[in-house]
Amino acid sequence: MILSTKSKITRSLTPKKPKMTKGVEYKARSEHSELREIPSGTNRNITSPSNEFMCSLMGEPRQKKDYTKEDNGLDNKDLAMLHTTEDVGPFKVSGLTLAVESLKRVLADIKRTFPEIYLKLGTAGMRSVRLL
Repeated sequence: MILSTKSKITRSLTPKKPKMTKGVEYKARSEHSELREIPSGTNRNITSPSNEFMCSLMGEPRQKKDYTKEDNGLDNKDLAMLHTTEDVGPFKVSGLTLAVESLKRVLADIKRTFPEIYLKLGTAGMRSVRLL
């Protein structure tokens, strides 16, 4: 699912405050798990495109439009040519080549700047062709 409104994007990226047990003080596990304000000007005026826009621009990922709840991959050969699967450091990803290259650069910066965070990174997936 591609989120299309700024409010949904903001909510999905804003960490939730931990649930507090009465009489127990929350202690962050590290300085990086503290809630922080997002600096003003960060990602200003960015919105996510709708699924309709992406499909009109790049075509349906599955030409037969036979989407299920499972990831069935791409069957659109033109769109598949724009995708790659690569090791980006702590894991492998499949996605648009430009996005994978960008992710590699971001993860290299994180590895250099915050090595303790880099070691804890994992993935839940980058590209998923399924019905949501």
